[in-house]
Amino acid sequence: MVLSDMNDGLSYELYEQTLCKQHPFSYLGVPFKPGGYLNSQELIEHNACEVFALTNVLTSVGANHYGFDRFLSTRFYAQIVRARLEYGLEVNRLTASQIKAPEDAQNECLLRTYCASKRASTRVLRHLSRLPTMKE
Repeated sequence: MVLSDMNDGLSYELYEQTLCKQHPFSYLGVPFKPGGYLNSQELIEHNACEVFALTNVLTSVGANHYGFDRFLSTRFYAQIVRARLEYGLEVNRLTASQIKAPEDAQNECLLRTYCASKRASTRVLRHLSRLPTMKE
């Protein structure tokens, strides 16, 4: 399988067999686009959707203000949700506008974990949970 532009007209061979061309695909959860480049925007969107689903599951089993205490809920967030949010971002070079999307997703998940209002300061919540920003 070759990941290249479908219109380039080139054919690739390996052991005298022509390799098929492939449109964008995902490998180990990291999306690639034609030319072999990482598709960072799709990765960010996919991670954000998964993180929101994970946060909903955790809050439904008690990792919220009414269930476990806040420290334990924060540890669940840091070990499970934050790790999923960061997956694949280390190998991508993100622009400032692209970093804003995971940061917003993290802020929303922290607000859900602490059952805080949308106007609450997420800087304080990050400090209490000892979590860095997504830029760091």
